[in-house]
Amino acid sequence: MSSLQSMTERLLESVAAAAVEATPRLALAVGFLFAAAVAVRLVVGRVRSRLDVAVGNPAQQRLLELFVRIVLWFVVGLVTLALLGFEQLATALGTASGFLALGIAFGLRQALGEVIAGVYLIKDEQFVRGRRITADSETGVIEHVGLRRTKLRSREDQSLTVIANDRIESKWKLHPEERS
Repeated sequence: MSSLQSMTERLLESVAAAAVEATPRLALAVGFLFAAAVAVRLVVGRVRSRLDVAVGNPAQQRLLELFVRIVLWFVVGLVTLALLGFEQLATALGTASGFLALGIAFGLRQALGEVIAGVYLIKDEQFVRGRRITADSETGVIEHVGLRRTKLRSREDQSLTVIANDRIESKWKLHPEERS
């Protein structure tokens, strides 16, 4: 019985020593998580206010906000793992997520190109609703500028043409004399 008792005592001593050693890391990680929660909330609030101006569609706004929130919390999770002593796991997850993001970006390169072009068009002060333009051999009045597509209304037959922003952003002609 003394052999079992000595094994139990050694186990308890090692658990107590590990707990004492881990306490500072755990306290640091908990403090970091509280600070990160505040920081993520502030950043998402700032992004939300910017998206209110840039994105007209509430569904797109919520999707982009969710994406920002996921990326921020993923980074917070990696840093927390590193603070807890799991540096190799955090590095492996960070590397794997980089490759995953690269694969997704490659698969969505057309859509990403449209979104990037849309951001440029939204920021362009001359490319606004009501202006008459010619883009991609289509002439019409800008009715809506979204992140991926722009809608042009023809003056002749009132037809609506939807053009991908990456086809517009590279070359478009503004008709400044006409404004609706």
